[in-house]
Amino acid sequence: MEVVASLAEGYNKFHSSDKAKCYSRARACACRVQCLLLLASSLGFVDDAAANKLCADYESCLKMFNGLIKVFEEKQ
Repeated sequence: MEVVASLAEGYNKFHSSDKAKCYSRARACACRVQCLLLLASSLGFVDDAAANKLCADYESCLKMFNGLIKVFEEKQ
């Protein structure tokens, strides 16, 4: 939820630096989700294969966030 909220907040910002900050926050939230998935997997709450698949999906999202952030940081 926090990832989506940060993306929505960034979308509504006017200045590039503000957008980059919100998108960076979304990226940080996505990293947190990855960490929590791995933790849940290691504790046996989530199937290892499912956790690894979700982490890989998040990894591709992180790459998109990196590109998006770079675009707005270059506009500053």
